[in-house]
Amino acid sequence: MKNWLLLSLWLLIIAPPCPAEAGSAPAFPIGAYRLADGEILVIADFGGGLRFFTQGGRTGSLEKTKAGTYEGSERHFDNDDSQHTLSQSDGGIFLRGSAIDLSLKPLDLDLTDHYFHSGKNRLRGRLVAPADDNFQGVVILVHGSENFSAVDHHYLPYLFAANGLAVFVYDKRGTGGSEGDQIALQRGIVDLNALATDTAAAAD
Repeated sequence: MKNWLLLSLWLLIIAPPCPAEAGSAPAFPIGAYRLADGEILVIADFGGGLRFFTQGGRTGSLEKTKAGTYEGSERHFDNDDSQHTLSQSDGGIFLRGSAIDLSLKPLDLDLTDHYFHSGKNRLRGRLVAPADDNFQGVVILVHGSENFSAVDHHYLPYLFAANGLAVFVYDKRGTGGSEGDQIALQRGIVDLNALATDTAAAAD
């Protein structure tokens, strides 16, 4: 990644809700979408379940119904819940609710897996980028204390890529597809030096 325009972005964030135990793979496409009103929406896999996030701050879980649609509650920052249904048909993908009826257009993103070494540990990463390679820079996602795979479950790479930034996300030591001892506690990081070392290796 040496030849890329690199934007080192250190994000101190509260980890999102832990993904559920792995189950059957979700049938709904994971990735970024543009709503009919122009807003970006990301659908992420939380260990066999689905969750969506919008650029405006709305989020919600999605449970599959017998009819093949996904239903759940949409959570706003003001804690006002509203019911919605996310469905896919030959006519496209639609998000419907009491105050919303919007079609979703999938955004074309490239996902490329990379493995790299930090000391003796082999770490797993993924580059998420706009498909036309016309991105403004590369962000390295430095995550928080979550103990699950950031490559498989984090929504931010898709959200950033939908806004013209390539994002490199990797699994911390001992999580997902990365080797080594875990450096994350339930709250906080055990070894910030190890985290910084791994991030520098990701940028190399």
